Amino acid sequence: MDFTPLDVKSSYSLLKSPTRISDLVTTAKERGYKALALTDENVLYGAVEFYNAAKKAGIKPILGLRLVVALNETDGHSSQRINAAE
Repeated sequence: MDFTPLDVKSSYSLLKSPTRISDLVTTAKERGYKALALTDENVLYGAVEFYNAAKKAGIKPILGLRLVVALNETDGHSSQRINAAE
């Protein structure tokens, strides 16, 4: 059975993860992952670096985004998390 982590943050998710993309891809390669996702929060700054590093390592890159959307207070909720993946 193959396993693909889909909720992965890098250091581009400020104050959420200290993991560098190079370390992330190296560890995934060592563990034998065939695919790996990057789902940073509110940013896509690391997408190109991640894509290139994963391709170079022979890993299928999956690009995603965790987006925090602030809603008005009319429905009683202050924010909502939305996950989107390619």
